[in-house]
Amino acid sequence: MINTDQIKPDMPVVCSQDGQFATVDHMEGTNTIKLKKDKTGQHHYIPVSWVTSTEGGKVKVDRPGDQAMKEWSTTPPIMSYEDRDTYGIYKGRLNKDGPGPQLMGADTLLGNDVYNTKDEDLGNIKEIMLDMASGRVAYAVLSFGGILTLGEKLFAVPWDALKLDKKNKRFTLDVDKERLKNAPGFDSGHWPDMADETWSKEVHSFYGTKPYSSEFGSSSH
Repeated sequence: MINTDQIKPDMPVVCSQDGQFATVDHMEGTNTIKLKKDKTGQHHYIPVSWVTSTEGGKVKVDRPGDQAMKEWSTTPPIMSYEDRDTYGIYKGRLNKDGPGPQLMGADTLLGNDVYNTKDEDLGNIKEIMLDMASGRVAYAVLSFGGILTLGEKLFAVPWDALKLDKKNKRFTLDVDKERLKNAPGFDSGHWPDMADETWSKEVHSFYGTKPYSSEFGSSSH
């Protein structure tokens, strides 16, 4: 049995003949791998059941590349915070208005898609950053991979800028795609100092939210 914890973002996906035909974006729940966008800007999805090995930093599948590309799906699996709920957080607490509890499990939100108000796919949540001094969620780290000239950079988005779309079970960020070309971002090997006041003010200014930080000795909220 494959340990899905070993399937990481940016791992190459190779066919049974060892040729790479895709790259992992992230795990979509426990049974599906979301692949990074191809040259046409399309995400694809493959089931974990195809995977035979994760050795050598590669995800190897049980079929030739041409067959895999005929059989992969362009439609994401129906996954929500409820589907990702492996510990029963929401069991018996969901209603038509969304999750019953106002407090939600962070792990169930990772990988959730983020769209703008024009119903355009912006990316997904890669990580959630906590302010350890206050216990507050400070930022969601998003990948806007494949958008315009952004490549696969990461972006810290103030949590207050994201709104939970209960109907579509995803997040909404009210920022135009074109404007994201100027969003302050970073790559995975060079994370910013998120406690730095200057950096924080720049990020909050871009997304139109009020900066706060327990490290500054005060809160704007």
